[in-house]
Amino acid sequence: MTLRCDGCRLCCKLLDVAELPTKPHLGWCHHACKQGCAIYDSRPKSCQDYECLWLQSQTKPQPLSPDLRPDRIGVIFDATADGKGIVAHGDRDRLQRRIVQDFLSRLRSQGVTTIEASGDHYRCAKLGRGQTGTHVTLTSPVGEEVIPVQRR
Repeated sequence: MTLRCDGCRLCCKLLDVAELPTKPHLGWCHHACKQGCAIYDSRPKSCQDYECLWLQSQTKPQPLSPDLRPDRIGVIFDATADGKGIVAHGDRDRLQRRIVQDFLSRLRSQGVTTIEASGDHYRCAKLGRGQTGTHVTLTSPVGEEVIPVQRR
């Protein structure tokens, strides 16, 4: 974990890692420790390459609020494979928190597709203009996953 993560390790819990098949789904990676990652220098490439949307935003002119930092809200935001949508990873209770729903609502009002991913359950709240509504592709350290969605 880089210093920029500053103690946040939520990706070590919520995201699967292909190179670590024994990591429990939605459970803490057995290499996660209080300082970050016990195998930091030799961690899997997917972990080395991964940056959540909050972390990516911190180098932008308008970074996401510290209030949306994953370890503070229990939710990780990522982009869909095509970069046109946002996926919120977290447990159902955390996904329903007002700060998360307000953020997702603002995105939807701008035509952005938002997907709430809780375990193996996905909810596509809005599809952007020009999308068919038959599937969406999610990305994670494991790779891409195509899932069916339904319009509401």
